[in-house]
Parts: sequence; C-alpha cells; structure tokens
Amino acid sequence: MTQQLPPTQPPAASPQPPTHPGAPAYNPAIDGQAAANRKGCGCARGCLIVLLALVLLVVGGGVAALTVGRSYVTRQLPAWEAQQPLLGPALDLTGLRGKLAPQPDADLSEQKKARQGGANDKALLPPDLVLYAHPSLEAYNISATQVTAYQRATRTLDEAYAHLVDGMAAQGWELVSEMETAEGLQLGWRKGERTCQVELVAVDGQTELWLRATP
Repeated sequence: MTQQLPPTQPPAASPQPPTHPGAPAYNPAIDGQAAANRKGCGCARGCLIVLLALVLLVVGGGVAALTVGRSYVTRQLPAWEAQQPLLGPALDLTGLRGKLAPQPDADLSEQKKARQGGANDKALLPPDLVLYAHPSLEAYNISATQVTAYQRATRTLDEAYAHLVDGMAAQGWELVSEMETAEGLQLGWRKGERTCQVELVAVDGQTELWLRATP
C-alpha cells in the first residue's frame, strides 16, 4: 500500500526582502524616505528644465522679433518720432536707436546731431526733391545735414514710381540704382555731390514713401 504524505505548503513570505551577506538590514522607514527623496529630486529637475525652456523661449522670441521686425521698425520710426516728440531723445539716451534702426554706412554722431537739430517742417524741404503735395499722412525731419521724409499717398506702387522717376529727372537728378524688394522698390538718385534714396512700400492699396537725402 502506498503511503499518503501530507501535501507540502509553500514557505511563508518573509517579512523582509532577502539580503546579501553583509548588506544592512531592511528598514521600511529609511528606505521609504530615500524613495521619496529620489522622487523629490526628479520633480525639482523637471521644474528646472521647464524653467530653462521658458527662459530660452522668451529670449529667442525677443531676438527673433528684433531681427524679423527690424525692417518694419526702421520704416515706421520717422513717422513715430514725428507723432511723439519725446521718442527720439528717449531712443538716443537709451541707445536703442542703433539696435532698432542701425545705420552701418553713416557716421552715427553726425546722424545724431542732424536728428537733434531737425524740424518737422515741410517748408524746409529742398525744392528739387519730389514728393506728393497732399499725402494722406506725412512726417519730416529736416536739418542742415540731412533730409528725412515719410509720406503715405493714395497711389499705387506703379503710379508712385512713375511720379518720382519723371519728377526727379525733371529736377536734374540721375537715377543710379533701382532694386526690387519683398515689399516694393528701392531707388537711388545722384545730383552732383548730393544723394537721395527712396523706398516705396505698397500698403493696403496705397504707397508709403521713405526718403533720405542730403540737402
């Protein structure tokens, strides 16, 4: 007769995880605190990464805005200065003018003197510079060393181009440069030792005219 043996029972679960010889005894309180500390370090590291990403985003956005929007700021600056008399001195004192509208080919000290001595007076415009008599918007900065003018005319870009080319030729100016841009045209004239540069920009069915010349 075969002898029946009682079924074997699995060994009872050990209250402590197995350890290697020489390892410190398991302590739930200490090991739980260590796990919490590791979790806290991970959260702090994640927050730091997010903060650095936000800082880089803000700085990058500012640089991009300054770079991409510089041409727009350069074109709008004369009109803004004419409308806000304190804007020009503020830009000069803070040094922001050179960053917003740099002029690498000009003597900045002389440009600064010309701006300070200039006047928003169309009557001071040299008579041989061709502009529109009745623009929808205009601003001027005229001094003894520089003429800067801004106009918005209710004309198409082609009409403004023909008006300038014909008018300047009639006043003895020679057209020496002509270049298409993404927004319009850039034109350059010479008359003796004097120069005149004009940028035409099509805006909402009208044309903005930006002129810079020697008097």
